[in-house]
Amino acid sequence: MGAARRTASLVVVARSARALAQAAQRAGFAPYVVDLFGDSDTRASAVRYRRCPMRAGFEFEDAALLAAVADFGRGRPPLVWGGGLEGRPDLLAACARHCEVLGTAPALLPAVIAPETRARRLRELGIATPDVAVGIVPRRGTWVRKRCGEAGGAHVRYAQPEELLPQGHYAQRWIAGDTLSVSFLASRRRVAILGYAAQLFAPTAERPFVWAGAIGGVEPPRAVRDAVAASLPGLPRKEDDMPYATALLIVPYRAIAQS
Repeated sequence: MGAARRTASLVVVARSARALAQAAQRAGFAPYVVDLFGDSDTRASAVRYRRCPMRAGFEFEDAALLAAVADFGRGRPPLVWGGGLEGRPDLLAACARHCEVLGTAPALLPAVIAPETRARRLRELGIATPDVAVGIVPRRGTWVRKRCGEAGGAHVRYAQPEELLPQGHYAQRWIAGDTLSVSFLASRRRVAILGYAAQLFAPTAERPFVWAGAIGGVEPPRAVRDAVAASLPGLPRKEDDMPYATALLIVPYRAIAQS
């Protein structure tokens, strides 16, 4: 009998790594997982698991995260990352010293999360995107204030006209309508749409845009699907400028469907 095939390890790092760890397990990898919560489902999906201490705002404690990645990174396995690192190209670059980081390279991440650069490049691709402003909130219209490179919605709130914006924050024009997401994979030659999901929120008075999950298998109106299908093929032609691996696009589908 031949020797048994060794299962390839995959390091998974995210604030909540459950979905990525389960996907890695289903794909036949041996997940080595680091996250902030350590719920039972995540641990059950991991061959090895390390819970990372967190700082305020559900942020990774840098030294502890890097120690875990260095431990799991013996042999330089690939690393896939999720929420919690999109605004930390420095921390992602430090992880890349131990693992092969998949997806957007740390050196290119600042261009992806810079709001003005992202909005300009999306418009170059013919993809509609809300107006953004840095420095000060415009006087007219309804705007929300966000932190650059963040996810989850806890950092988002309504902005006041002419409010001064500190470094690392920006304003985005509010667009009314229900939201959904489209997940897709982009390579240099093609884009493959994986599916749509409805976004769920758990608003409070202090945090009106806190994300609370998603429901998959959503079938958006035909007008939305046609608009997305027409927009996304431009991404591979711009991959050197603004790379994508697996991405999320928020669409106000009622507004599109009624236009």
